Amino acid sequence: MAEADRPDKALIRLGACALDRDRGLILNNGRPVDVRARTFSLLVFLVEHANRVVSRDQIFEVVWKGLTVTDDALTQTIRDLRNVLGDEGAAQIKTVAKRGYMLTLQSQDEP
Repeated sequence: MAEADRPDKALIRLGACALDRDRGLILNNGRPVDVRARTFSLLVFLVEHANRVVSRDQIFEVVWKGLTVTDDALTQTIRDLRNVLGDEGAAQIKTVAKRGYMLTLQSQDEP
């Protein structure tokens, strides 16, 4: 299917950015953005659990696959993701004190 023929439903909109899971890309204004694999995996995990608080432990278990890493690694990856998404998209990632993180997404059918 040609790029122009791809339905927008395949993309998850995050401000000026979009997640294209089929191609493994984050797009900013339609252009691919280079991100580390963990940053991409974190975004996919947050999208899969959108509008719900996910704990740091849940993120470590799935994104880092149980590897022992410091809290700073997650904090830095969240920071990287917010930078990639820009102001509007980054505002969708909420830090929930003492609980974890939450990605707020509106229905993709809304304008």
